[in-house]
Amino acid sequence: TGERGGLDSDTKELFSYSGIGHILAISGLHISFIGMGLFSLLRRRFRFPVSFILSGAVVCAFCVMSGASVSAVRAVIMFLLRIIAEAAGKKYDILSALGLSAAVLLIAEPYYIKNTGFIFSFTAVLSMALISENVIRFIYPSPWECGENELKYPGPVRRRLLSGLAVFLLTFPVVVSTYYSFPLYGAFLNILVIPLCSYILTSAALGGITGILSMIPGRFFIAAGVFSLDLIEILSALTLNLPFGNIITGKPRGFRIILYYGLLAALLLLMIIFRKQRRLNLTQADKKIKPGRRAHSGSRMLKTLALCLFTFILLLIITAGDRPENLTISFLDVGQGGSALIQSPSGNNIMIDCGSTSSNELYRYTIESTLMYRGIDSIDYMLITHPDMDHISGVLSMLEGDKRIKIKRILIYDFGENENFLEIVSRAEASGCELITLSSDVTYRDRYMEISCIYPGNESEIKDVNELWAVFLLQYESFSALFTGDIDSSVEARLLAQEGEFALKDTDVLAVPHHGSKTSSSSEFLERVSPEVSVISAGVNNIYGHPHKEVLERLEQAGSAVYNTADFGEIDITVKNDGSY
Repeated sequence: TGERGGLDSDTKELFSYSGIGHILAISGLHISFIGMGLFSLLRRRFRFPVSFILSGAVVCAFCVMSGASVSAVRAVIMFLLRIIAEAAGKKYDILSALGLSAAVLLIAEPYYIKNTGFIFSFTAVLSMALISENVIRFIYPSPWECGENELKYPGPVRRRLLSGLAVFLLTFPVVVSTYYSFPLYGAFLNILVIPLCSYILTSAALGGITGILSMIPGRFFIAAGVFSLDLIEILSALTLNLPFGNIITGKPRGFRIILYYGLLAALLLLMIIFRKQRRLNLTQADKKIKPGRRAHSGSRMLKTLALCLFTFILLLIITAGDRPENLTISFLDVGQGGSALIQSPSGNNIMIDCGSTSSNELYRYTIESTLMYRGIDSIDYMLITHPDMDHISGVLSMLEGDKRIKIKRILIYDFGENENFLEIVSRAEASGCELITLSSDVTYRDRYMEISCIYPGNESEIKDVNELWAVFLLQYESFSALFTGDIDSSVEARLLAQEGEFALKDTDVLAVPHHGSKTSSSSEFLERVSPEVSVISAGVNNIYGHPHKEVLERLEQAGSAVYNTADFGEIDITVKNDGSY
C-alpha cells in the first residue's frame, strides 16, 4: 500500500545504499500485479468493458490510496493504454505509452521534470523499451537474423542479466547524480531481488485478505513475504560489506554526463545498424544452415566481452574523480555551530570543527551529503579547536562505526577530564582513528598550503584548561585565513601579545570568533588582523542573538565584507594558485 511509517531509517538506508531502494516505492510492478491479475480473472467471466472498468477503477483507487507517486501514476496510465490496445486489436507500443504518460504528468506539473522519482521511473522503462532488446539481440540473434527456425536462448537468467545491464546503463548517471555514489554489486543484487518482489506482493495480498477472516491463515500466507524480506536485507548487507560495496563518486560534471549518453547512443545505433546489416547479408543459402551455426558460443563470448569493456569505459567517464585545481574553503551551513572544510589541490581534505546545537542529525542531513557531493569518502585531518558540542557533535557521529565518511586523524589539545574530550578519545580508539595531541609546534604542510596552530603559543602559561582554544592559520601563496573557534577578548589579547612566528598578521579571510558574540572580535584584534572578508557561522534566529550588533558594527568599521551562514547558507571561497580568491 506504500505505507512506510513502520519502516526504520536504517533499513531505508540499507536498501538505498545497496541499490534496491526502488522496491520500497509503489511502481509498475505493483500496478501490473494488481491490474493485470484482476483483469485476467475478470475476463474469464465478463466481457471486456466490464473487466476494463472494474480493473481500471481498482488500479486508479489503489494509486490514489498509495499516495499517487509519479511512478505509480505513470504505471496506471501505461496499464490503461495496454488494455485499450488489446481491446482495439492494436499492437501496444511501449514508447508511445511512455511518451503519453510523460506528457500527461508534465502538463499537470511541469516541475516533475526535476523530480527524482519521475527521472528514475521513466529512464528505467525507457531502457527496457529502447536498449534491453537490442543488447539481448546483439549477443543472441533472433531467428530471422541467423537463419534458425527457433531460438531457445537466452534463458530466463541470461535474459534477466542482460535486461538488468540495459537498465543499469541508462540509469547509472541518474543514480550517481542523485546519491553521489553507486553500489558496485547493485545490478547483480537486483537480479536476485526483483523476482522475489512478486512473491512478496503475492504473500502480502493473500495474507491481508485471509487475515481479515482469521489470523492463522493470514500468518501462514504472510510468512513467505517476511522470509523474502529478511533474505533481501541479508543480501543487501552482504553486498555492502564486500570490498567497494558502495563507491562514493561525487556529483558528476555536466560534460561527463553528456559524453556518457552520447557514447551510449552511439553504441545503440551501432547495434541497430549491425542487426540490420546482418539481416541484409543473410542469403538463401545461409537460411539452410543448421541451428546454432551462425551464433556460435565463441562469437557470443567476444560480443559479451566487448560489451563489458564498453560498460567499464562508460563507468570510468562518470566516476573518474577530478582533483581540485584550486584551494577551496567551505564554511558549512550547520546551523548554530561551526565547521569548515578545506580541500587542497593535493587532494587532501581537512576539516576544522564539525558540530551544531541546532541540528540533532547533523551528520545524516548535512555533513554526509555535502562531503559525498564533492566525492569525499574520508577526512584526512580533523582539527578541533575545543570540545564544545557545537563544534564536535558531527565529529562524534562520524566516529561511529557504521558511518560512510571516515576520519583518518584527529588533532586536539589534551583537555584532561573534560567529558566531551574523553568521548572523542573513546570513539576514536574504537573506530581506529589516529588521535594526535595538538600543540603550538604542530603544522600541516603539503605541496600547496600550510596550516599552523598559532595559539596557545606557550601552554605552560595557561592555567585554565578552558582557555586551550586552538587558533589555526592557513597560508596558500599570498592568501591567508584565520580560524578562531570560540575565543573571547581575553584570548584575543594573548594573541595580540604573541610575537615571532605566532604573531598575528593581516588576513584575507577571518572566521569570526564565537559565532559573532559581543565578548569577542575586539576593535584591537580586528585592527591587527584587518580581514578583507569575515565569515560568521550562526543558526537562523538562534537563541543567543548571534551575531551581535556591536560585532557587526566593529567589522564594518574595520572595512571587512561580512558573510553569515544564517543568511547565505554554505559559503565557499575558491583560492587560485596566484593567491587571488
